[in-house]
Amino acid sequence: MAKLRSEKGGTLRVVGHASMRTKPMDPDRHAKVNEGISIARANAVAGQLTRLGVKREVIVVNARGDADPVYYEVMETGEAGNRRADIYLDF
Repeated sequence: MAKLRSEKGGTLRVVGHASMRTKPMDPDRHAKVNEGISIARANAVAGQLTRLGVKREVIVVNARGDADPVYYEVMETGEAGNRRADIYLDF
């Protein structure tokens, strides 16, 4: 990804996600907790990209909390799959 970005230009967009499960709490707190988890996840990936040579100024970090699940969370594997960071190359 870093090589492609250096050849073609553009911005790397890192989007953090979280699973829906948290300890029992009110909905507003739940949203804030998952937002914090997802931004921390995205920042961790962005940090690794910079350690691999990507300039920090070309990385954009976003967080979606648990708003965009890709797996049903009826099993732990689905829950784990929703704890992710997606990387996009935007031209």
